[in-house]
Amino acid sequence: MEDIKDMNENLVEDCIFCKIIRKEIPANIVYENDFVIAFKDIKPVSKIHIVVIPKKHIESLEKLDIVNDAKYIVEIHKAVQEITRSLKVEESGYRVVTNISKNAGQEVRHIHYHILAGEKLRKYEIIKFANKKGINMDDLFGTDSLSKKKKKIIDKEKEEKKRTIIVFVCLIIIASIVSYVYILFNSSSKIDNAKGILRRGLV
Repeated sequence: MEDIKDMNENLVEDCIFCKIIRKEIPANIVYENDFVIAFKDIKPVSKIHIVVIPKKHIESLEKLDIVNDAKYIVEIHKAVQEITRSLKVEESGYRVVTNISKNAGQEVRHIHYHILAGEKLRKYEIIKFANKKGINMDDLFGTDSLSKKKKKIIDKEKEEKKRTIIVFVCLIIIASIVSYVYILFNSSSKIDNAKGILRRGLV
């Protein structure tokens, strides 16, 4: 393994992933070498959800030094291969995802790759639903399965549509009542006017 002193020089104090690398925070580690470490995600979004990180604090892909950090990226991909093969999902398939900055949902500013596997993975419409409806990513990526999450989002969308329809119907009813009262009032006024004219004519 890499010398502890040298490793710590590449890390920062206030990063949760750096703390995992230094073993200051417990993690369910499934793979480790001198350059990378991989562990099970505490909030899995699929049956198999592994996070792979370099043992150097690199904020994101945008901050990556292609020349000096190349060894870390090579080792990350090597780790992905070895992990997926050990889990026997290399043939059934898996997804590797990295998020970059706020709009992509990156929560930890330390470059990391998600390995998602173990089931037929849903497409990203679930995330589109969430973004459209303003659902927090922490709520979305909880411990429920993806199908349950999608159902929650769809149910919420149906509920909002139902409320919209109810409001629309109420507005129609109110408009109808106002129109009826207006017509009734005008009709009564016309009848009273007619009666008045008749009385004056008879007199």
